[in-house]
Amino acid sequence: MFQYELFLFTGKEHTYQAQQYGLTRDELRYILDPADLLGEDYPSEKFRVLKNKEMAEFGEFRTRRLVLEAWDRLETREKEEGRG
Repeated sequence: MFQYELFLFTGKEHTYQAQQYGLTRDELRYILDPADLLGEDYPSEKFRVLKNKEMAEFGEFRTRRLVLEAWDRLETREKEEGRG
């Protein structure tokens, strides 16, 4: 359970940092996994080892999912509070 909570915290931190740098959701997706936007044959990946490890262990690139879920929650909250 601790590892999952750490992943959630990390996702929130990455999201906050990305927004502070003014990145869009698609730019964050590109950083996490360029193939997610540009297709599986795209020749460059920034987190290939992490992605491969998570695909083997969890059947998904869990870090990407958690970071983007945190992005969506933060964006929704900001809209509800009238900041976005």
